[in-house]
Amino acid sequence: MDGTLVVPTRPTLLVEFEVEKEVKKDYGYVEKYLMYRGQKIPYKAIVKNGKLLAIVSRRYQLIENERVVEICSEIAKRLGLSISVQDYEVSVHVFLDDAEREIGVVVHNSVDGSLALKIDATVNLGASKTIFRINTEQVYNKHYKSALNVLRDLDGIITTVLEKAEDFKYFIDELAKMSAKDYHEDLQVLEELLPKRYVEDVLRSVQYNLYRIPPSLKTVYERIANRIWSSNINMKTKISYFDKLNQFMFALAGWKE
Repeated sequence: MDGTLVVPTRPTLLVEFEVEKEVKKDYGYVEKYLMYRGQKIPYKAIVKNGKLLAIVSRRYQLIENERVVEICSEIAKRLGLSISVQDYEVSVHVFLDDAEREIGVVVHNSVDGSLALKIDATVNLGASKTIFRINTEQVYNKHYKSALNVLRDLDGIITTVLEKAEDFKYFIDELAKMSAKDYHEDLQVLEELLPKRYVEDVLRSVQYNLYRIPPSLKTVYERIANRIWSSNINMKTKISYFDKLNQFMFALAGWKE
């Protein structure tokens, strides 16, 4: 042995495409329309600063994450909302908060086709949040031309979603009137819907009455939601977990959106 460190490499597949044309976009993005063996193919590459981010349909409408952040920043100023941004390599999640009402919205976007342009409602739970999916076409658009209409109307859409967030906040407050002990058997279903680390000890505490004060469904909801929010997982997975938690609680409480 000569002491040389050999680092195994992953197998790679190299495919060469011709480029029919390049379209320069803002913020350093370039769309490269692809060809193969001299023929157009229905795909284009999304490149930023020379780095390939995705290969998507030619119909895909690029909406740059930076543009979404800029528009949201302007809206936050107009509406008197605070803003925070969770920015990843290909996706962004922009939170606009009304601290006084303890509600807000989150605008999701990606440049690689992994997320549609989407707006959800949020409710503050102390230092954490919970996210509610809005069942309206207006707030969920795949990256085709219709998504550009969402950007143009984002100010009004955010105002509408904030009103919906008030309803969700009311729902959480109503859970305070319902004793978790009365529903402890039903709550066991959460262990099938969510990873046990988020729910197991919360449900056991309800089952064996380990709380100093008997908890309400609101207490159970907030404890589980806090764990989801603070967990080290990607935002797409968090949204999925919140959706399962919310839909279960809606059904349990007999509440309709």
